[in-house]
Amino acid sequence: GRSEEAGVVRIQGFPPFSRLEWRDSSGTLNVVDSVNSPSFVLTFTANNETDLKTSLATLRVRAPPQDDTNFNLTVTVVSINDQVNFESSYTHPVIVGAVADVPFVNSTVDLVTFG
Repeated sequence: GRSEEAGVVRIQGFPPFSRLEWRDSSGTLNVVDSVNSPSFVLTFTANNETDLKTSLATLRVRAPPQDDTNFNLTVTVVSINDQVNFESSYTHPVIVGAVADVPFVNSTVDLVTFG
């Protein structure tokens, strides 16, 4: 039988202004402070599937400020151990959990006047 091992994963569909953080297989922290386009592609590459999974497990996505819109990522997995480099893509839905800001009131006018 045929056996495939993933070596490349491409992820696309992050909302503009999202922040991305992940560690590569050497443990180095990588940061994209602000995704600049909906066509931005984040590519993970590793020499083996174990390292690839380890890096993917560290991916953190922070939604754009003031945006709680759900979105879909397109994930493409590419095999590395054959001459064809088989690719398979799927849609990964992301549900954004809204977090309410702490209430804050600032006034430059006195609300009560004592006379």
